[in-house]
Amino acid sequence: MTPAGEKLYVTDAYGDEVRVIDTASLEIVDSIYLNDGPRFASVLGAIAVTPDGKKIYVGGAAGPLAVIDEATGSFTFSPFLGSGFNFGALAVTPNGEKLIAASGQSVAYSLDIGTDTSLQNGRGSRISRRIFVEASPCGAAVTSDGKKAYVTNCGSNSVSVIDIAKNAVVATIRVGEHPTGIAIQSAPSGPAQKSEKANQ
Repeated sequence: MTPAGEKLYVTDAYGDEVRVIDTASLEIVDSIYLNDGPRFASVLGAIAVTPDGKKIYVGGAAGPLAVIDEATGSFTFSPFLGSGFNFGALAVTPNGEKLIAASGQSVAYSLDIGTDTSLQNGRGSRISRRIFVEASPCGAAVTSDGKKAYVTNCGSNSVSVIDIAKNAVVATIRVGEHPTGIAIQSAPSGPAQKSEKANQ
């Protein structure tokens, strides 16, 4: 969804399209067909919107990472995350600087959104600093401070905790069967919690 909530983007899994829904009217107002260039994917899934709402990232089962310009509806493909990655999880940091992209190869990458041309991996090689998660990443979310990403691994019943600055998995949490979606909620900071902390 866009930051102000006026538009919702939904991937059409078997149509290589992203549907744009007006949340006020609940009607589809546009469809962005992602198969006008190289073959994109037979199954679309992962999608993420930048905090400013200007870019929409879309991953698929076989094609490259697509980058949609919200203002024009046009799109390009990331030259560093090309075909065959099978993106199951995408998440953008709150400051809009990085995209966490996890592929079916059990590897996550950190893409610099400012340029869309290089990965934050130290030496410029897209594979020199791969972040190894577990089997079949299905969902991703980033903490409000942008320091950690959590990736659900539906093939291994776990969640990988990634330190974004270090480009490394720092913990693995075992969860229930076939975890897919994930969301992070900030802890409440009301009077009850403050009182509890004071008593500890």
